[in-house]
Amino acid sequence: MSSLQKPRKITIVGSDGLNYTFLCKPKDDLRKDAKVMEFNGFVNMFLRKDPETSKRCLYIRTYAVVPLNEECGLIEWVHNTIPFRHNMQRLYMAINILLHSRFQKSSGSLTWMTWMTMFDIHQANYGTPKTTAVMTMVG
Repeated sequence: MSSLQKPRKITIVGSDGLNYTFLCKPKDDLRKDAKVMEFNGFVNMFLRKDPETSKRCLYIRTYAVVPLNEECGLIEWVHNTIPFRHNMQRLYMAINILLHSRFQKSSGSLTWMTWMTMFDIHQANYGTPKTTAVMTMVG
């Protein structure tokens, strides 16, 4: 991975025989990240208990963060995700938009280029905005 810290993707075989993938981050204090994920877990608990938010399936996607010490830790690898910047660059290249002029065209018609299945389109239209809205309210 291209980063100054040179993180490593590692896979650990659990006692149940399943593979668990983590990102090992050296030279990075993950204690605050772990606390944020713990807080997000509490928010999810309250969202599940409230009938209105539960009906709307509102939640924050959480993942495990394990600080090993003040300088390194492990982050659970979230499969089937694409970094936002990578996805946008790919989209810009597909339609020849330069990065600095990206706001000159409407991106509404470009959404269909990135999502391949109807489920993905549904998630893009309903799931992602919900998660983003919850994260925006939480801060």
